[in-house]
Order: sequence, then C-alpha cells, then structure tokens
Amino acid sequence: MGCNRAMLTHRAVGGQKWYVISLQEDHTIKSKEVDGPRFPRKVDGVQLVRLPNHIVAYGADNSSAINERFVPLWAMAVYPLETETWETIEQTFPGPTPCFYPHVFSLDEYLVVAGGSGSATASGLYKSGVWKWGINERQWIPMAMAPTGLTSVWPGATFLDCYNSVNDDDYWTFRFHGGWTKETCPSLSVQDDDGRYHQLVVSCCQIGRHIILLHSLGPQMDREASVGMLDPVSLDLIQCQPLTLNSGRQYSHGPATALLNPTTLLVVGREDTLVVDLDPSVLGPE
Repeated sequence: MGCNRAMLTHRAVGGQKWYVISLQEDHTIKSKEVDGPRFPRKVDGVQLVRLPNHIVAYGADNSSAINERFVPLWAMAVYPLETETWETIEQTFPGPTPCFYPHVFSLDEYLVVAGGSGSATASGLYKSGVWKWGINERQWIPMAMAPTGLTSVWPGATFLDCYNSVNDDDYWTFRFHGGWTKETCPSLSVQDDDGRYHQLVVSCCQIGRHIILLHSLGPQMDREASVGMLDPVSLDLIQCQPLTLNSGRQYSHGPATALLNPTTLLVVGREDTLVVDLDPSVLGPE
C-alpha cells in the first residue's frame, strides 16, 4: 500500500477477514481490521495483488466444482489507494474459468490470472489458461496457456518486464510477448533419503532491480526459515541470515511477505509476524 502499510486477508470461521498492517516509528507493527469487499460467502482463496495506485482482490466459489447447483463464479474487487473504498467488478465472459486457487499476480500494470486446480464447469472440462485485466481497459484478454499444475501454491514475484515463479527445482518465467519458459535451478529444492524432492521456496518477493528474495524452509519444515537472494538472470542463490519463524507449510501455503518500504520486509506466518531490515548495500545493482 505504500507509506509503511500493507493489506492482508485470510479466511476465518465468520468469513473473510481484512487487515491493514502499519509499521510504527519504534519498528513495531500495528494491525487494524478493516472492511473488505462484499463477496459471496462461498468465495474462497482470495488473493491480493498490487497494481499502480490500486489493490485488487480476486477469489472463486469453492463449491462450484463439486455441486452443479451452484453457478461457477469468480469474485473480484478493486481498492483505489486514493479513495480507500472497494469497487466490485462484475463477472464477465469471456474471462478466467472459475477454479480452485489460481495463480494471481501483476505485470506491466495488468492483473494476471493463470492456471488453477480442478474443474469448475458443469461439463467437467477445465482449461488452464492465462488472462490479463487492466484498470483502464476493464476487460479480460486471453494469453498463452499456463504450465501444468500452476496454482497459488507456487511462489512468485515480478521482476522488470517478466514474472518469475518456482515449483520444486523448476524456475518459470512469464512474459506477455513470449509466454512461459522454464529453467532448472537445483538450489530451489532438496532431496531426502528416499529420493523424493521437497520444495524449499514457500514465498518470494522482488527486492530492488536485480534480485528476488526467496523465503525457504529448512529440513525441519516447521520453525527454521532460511532466506536466500536469487539473481533472476544467472540464477545464483545467495544464502542470508536465517529467521526463526513458527510457520511451516500448513495447508499447502507458507508465510506471506510484503515490502513495507525499500529496506523493510514484513513476513507474516500462521503464528508469528517478523519485521526484517534489509541492508541497502546488499540490494544495490553491484
């Protein structure tokens, strides 16, 4: 949100909860519950994406894939930072196929919805497409097909004119003019004694112009969170000081991250919230 603030949302027993977290002068954080958009109660997996001067919330009806009495739908709302009031965006077609946990991100001033899990159509058909939506155009434009298995569980971050996402040791790059490309980066996953690979990266955030900060869990998968900076060009990984974070990959999702300012990172887990100072000398172009 800028100005040392970040918006967070999560699913609770009483429905979707919305919060604004602010960084105080003493480097502590203050959380305030705020009103969210009026989504149908069945909408689940709501994700927040930052566009220029706006925040976009996107989710889907989690019952539509298993109960044909419900019409498949996605829900979307725009939050202008100038007015701080939610505007609901009506579902239109053509547009994204409603599905479980699509991968949602921003690129070149557009909201992008890609992939997802399961079928959300009455016929049982599901197409893993990519769609973009702009604040000014207010219409969905189809793009290239998404990688198989792409969901919101895959961490990702925007870097310059491309979007980067990781799954196991696969490093995916998406551009509007070129679609998806894949490289192998062995440092992104580890192999256990049984030969099975485990994804380390659970969340990532773009820092500066030349690196991406990756938050990965150590072998214990519960408390020790290691941090690495990945060069998106060379794929070199620099290990940083580990963090103590009591938040593993429960329910297939890891901690959420947000930049409060260019040198302060917020890491929100299921039980802990950390404020991390970033050394400006490390984040420079050199």
